[in-house]
Amino acid sequence: MVRKRYLIGIMLGALLFFGGGCHEGKPKASELDKSRLTKTKAEGPLAVKVAEAHLRKATHSMETAGNFFSDKDVVISAEVEGKVREIFFDKGDKVKVGDLLVQVEDEEWRLWAQRSQARLEQARVNLGNAEKTFRRYKDLFEQGIIGKQQYDDTENKLSVAQQDVKNAEAELALSEKKVRDARVISPVEGIVSERFISVGEYAQKNRERGNNLFNIVRIDPLKLYFSVTDKNAARVYLNQKVKVKVRPYPDEEFVGHVDFINPKMDPATKGLRVEARFANPQGKLKPGMFADIFIILDENRDAVFIPEEAVINQGREALVYVVEGEQARRRGISLGMGLDGEVEIVSGLKQGERVVTEGNHRLADGARIKVRN
Repeated sequence: MVRKRYLIGIMLGALLFFGGGCHEGKPKASELDKSRLTKTKAEGPLAVKVAEAHLRKATHSMETAGNFFSDKDVVISAEVEGKVREIFFDKGDKVKVGDLLVQVEDEEWRLWAQRSQARLEQARVNLGNAEKTFRRYKDLFEQGIIGKQQYDDTENKLSVAQQDVKNAEAELALSEKKVRDARVISPVEGIVSERFISVGEYAQKNRERGNNLFNIVRIDPLKLYFSVTDKNAARVYLNQKVKVKVRPYPDEEFVGHVDFINPKMDPATKGLRVEARFANPQGKLKPGMFADIFIILDENRDAVFIPEEAVINQGREALVYVVEGEQARRRGISLGMGLDGEVEIVSGLKQGERVVTEGNHRLADGARIKVRN
């Protein structure tokens, strides 16, 4: 029991002794400097390694994620019913605007068009005869040879003949459209992702999948959809550079630009929907692909960088020791981004200034140093 009290007394004494030389448990910076300076005077200059602050490009960005989509994802449908006679493209094929995709049997529509053409020609002949008769009866009526009833009858026949021509023209136009619609033409450029019908099948509107023939997707360019928080909404602008990485190509970086910003925030997510456009000539990017996004906020080609080991962090503050002649001077700095083992200096250092990279944790403000290789 006596030995236990003796040990407790020794511990309390040690705490009082060391506590009296500390400020809230930590030595003051001035006291550390004084101690280290005294040591350097006694032992001579401290050997340190240094590096020079230099310029390099710094790209500042914010990160998010999103998905790629095709801005042209079109389902091609049949405009007329009929048996599929020929199919000119299959899944995976590239098509251009105006390419003939499918030929539906069109013999019935061609016969209808021929009949409509014949009716139109006959209607025009009848109209010509009605016009001649009307002009003759008009002269006779003006001379008082025929009565008003006969004149009105010829005028009515002329109106009927004119209407017959219009009807025949409309019927011919409709039949010719049916012939054209039997040739299914691609309205977009892209790649056939699905083919829903085969030669010999009947294209009709009551099919299980409707009257769909193809699904064509354009993959160059692609759209990238993502959202940013309300905090960062003001930092996004049109034509802003956007860089992405995708899992199939982890070592590649793809670059696009913002081309649409939704004018309103999503009240549910508090996010702002943004779209970016990406050229995709090699087709590496696919609709639906997930992407890690880096939105370029600004690029500084003349940013100051130093090795990260030169920086000493003290709580929320950062400092370096700058070489001034044969002395090391402590200086506060503001840090930016880290890049390849270096750190950007936003303020506090200029290009060409030398900072201590090794031995800096033993230094004090004004300490004598000796630079070694």
